[in-house]
Amino acid sequence: MKTVLRIFVLWLVGLGVLSAEPARSQHVEAELVANVTSIQPGKPFEIALRMKMDPHWHTYWKNPGDAGLVTEIEWQNLPEGLTIGEIHWPTPHSFDQGGIVNYVYEGEVFLIMQATPSANLPAGDNLQLAARADWLECDDKTCVPGGVDLKLELPVENAPPPPSTWAPALQATEQDFWPRELSEDWAAEAKQSATTITLTVRPLSAPPHHNPGEVTFFSANAYVEPSAPQVVTRAPNGTLTIELTKSEYFSGSASALPGVLRAEKGWLASGEGIGMSIDPTFGATASTPLVADSAKGSETAGRSYFGLLALAFLGGLILNLMPCVFPVIGLKVMGFVNQAGESPGKVIAHGLVYTLGVLVSFWAIGLMFEPVHQTFLSTGQAEGGWAAWLTPRFVLFLIILVFVFSLSLSGLFEFGVSAIGLGSSLSAKAGYAGTFSAGLFAVAVGAPCAAPFLAPVLGALVKTSLPARELLLTMLGLGLAAPYLILSFFPGLTRKLPRPGPWMETFKEGMAFLLYATVAALVWVVADQVVPYTLFFVLISIVLAGMGSWVFGRWGAINKTAGTRRIAVVFALILIVGPVLYTFSRISEDERREHQIQLAKETGQKLDFLVWEPWSPETVSTLLAEGRPVYIDFTARWCATCQVNKRVYKSKALIEDFQKNNVATLKADWTDHNLEVTRALAEFGRSAVPFNVLYIPGRSEPVTLPELLTEANVQAALAEIGVE
Repeated sequence: MKTVLRIFVLWLVGLGVLSAEPARSQHVEAELVANVTSIQPGKPFEIALRMKMDPHWHTYWKNPGDAGLVTEIEWQNLPEGLTIGEIHWPTPHSFDQGGIVNYVYEGEVFLIMQATPSANLPAGDNLQLAARADWLECDDKTCVPGGVDLKLELPVENAPPPPSTWAPALQATEQDFWPRELSEDWAAEAKQSATTITLTVRPLSAPPHHNPGEVTFFSANAYVEPSAPQVVTRAPNGTLTIELTKSEYFSGSASALPGVLRAEKGWLASGEGIGMSIDPTFGATASTPLVADSAKGSETAGRSYFGLLALAFLGGLILNLMPCVFPVIGLKVMGFVNQAGESPGKVIAHGLVYTLGVLVSFWAIGLMFEPVHQTFLSTGQAEGGWAAWLTPRFVLFLIILVFVFSLSLSGLFEFGVSAIGLGSSLSAKAGYAGTFSAGLFAVAVGAPCAAPFLAPVLGALVKTSLPARELLLTMLGLGLAAPYLILSFFPGLTRKLPRPGPWMETFKEGMAFLLYATVAALVWVVADQVVPYTLFFVLISIVLAGMGSWVFGRWGAINKTAGTRRIAVVFALILIVGPVLYTFSRISEDERREHQIQLAKETGQKLDFLVWEPWSPETVSTLLAEGRPVYIDFTARWCATCQVNKRVYKSKALIEDFQKNNVATLKADWTDHNLEVTRALAEFGRSAVPFNVLYIPGRSEPVTLPELLTEANVQAALAEIGVE
């Protein structure tokens, strides 16, 4: 009887009776399905998120394209021992929405994952799976966040599981839409220039070659601009050449171009394999003409690179004359004076240690360059990592660093014997640690001066690989250290320097004023990067850094007890580091724009862009009470149509209309599904963005605009102002 009941249960599962009913958002039906009716302990099986979109609606691939959100699955309380792999993304297709190109799925799609249960599952139990799926569903006008909670229950059996009713659909997805590895049939190679990527795909089979039809490349890591045309040419030998445009997210050190090539006629002669997974490295292709071109290009590139090495060395020499570095040069000269009476071997050793400090600092820059570069690319700064030297946070760091060292030179405190390698005395008494620190400090202080004079070298750092980048930085460091190194190997030159004496202390204190001037220059730089309110905290940080230095000099001197010195160090660090960290929190890359907006408000000068203030019901009421029309843009970053609409607001004529009518522009951001924005949309009977509305004082009903904005329909809405 139990056997009959078990067979009946398996039959019900095969019909989907024991599976949870499909869940539904506004425009997408979703459910969890498997390719088996039961599971066998320790044996992998396939599970999939099935999504069926309403006609004309779509969801997104793992790289959504210009706009959109990737579908996400969050598994909840997975049974012990069960592992679920990554999603196998089917090949998407392009969706052009007014110049915004997205990578989407329409109709029905299966996002398949491999699941492996524990080998210790007892037969007769049921495996229960629960997950939360979230996505963005869009048509050609609106986008709506979608999401459902899903469940699936499968019995555990020792016998091999029979296929479920969903198995053919999953198999068809794998057969027809999974990107294939076709390395035996096709070879893909990629080359890059400053703004473009040339992707070459050539057949490996004997003629006649299969024509794959229309071909589209989908970049897996957003390296390619989705909305830029992809120019495809097919040679008589079947080789395809695809010209692509780099996106703003392209990494200068990218070594490969992973993605999927979609062929409307399939990549195989049978018509199968609509998607081909590729990951070509950047370099020369294997065909003869391209090899010749590559060799010629390599020769040119080699000459150019050696020229950059020479330029880097020369730039390092010039850097010694820059205002940021000159104070250090003077202090190094003082170090030579102290060392003149020592053995030549020690002088050479100090020269080599100083050079090592310079090189280590530059090598560290090379290692740190890549993650910093990626960070600044993500914020839209095309020059990548070197821009880190010019950010307000780094400038503030330099301000405090140089100011504290200045106070040390002025005698407020002695940080060790050698003032952290500033070179107050690079004698043997100071030790090699002081000399090494001097090299480190020369690079840290010289960094802001480097960019204007070393633009070609710094530009190359964005594009070169790590070994080539480190060699460039090595040459730059050798140039910076060359004067010291030469003098250490030829100590006879030091005889031309003045004899040591009381003048050295005066010279040291005089050098402090050059560092104070550097602080003033850096404050001038940061004042142009932050709003006045933040500049106040920059100045307070300087004052408290001075107080911290005073505390350290007063109670951290060598003649104090060890306990007193430790307390002094703690308080000094709190006074110096604490305000800096707080000021860091105040600094934002957007504050410069806010500063411009504030100045425009104070002077009454008209801006050439619209200023969008945050929306709130209270703000709307206040502005209407003041007699100002209020225009509200309900938007979200993931909404493709919203991004298309934003182009309308760049019209000069439209901006003038907004300003002429004194219209307040508010942005209701729904990116994070803000509850207050959701309620406001519901009041208008809306559950999606974009939605734009104009409130006119004295009118009971606002003017609503179409989902797709044009300059004409926005101007028509503004024309309602003043009409009774």
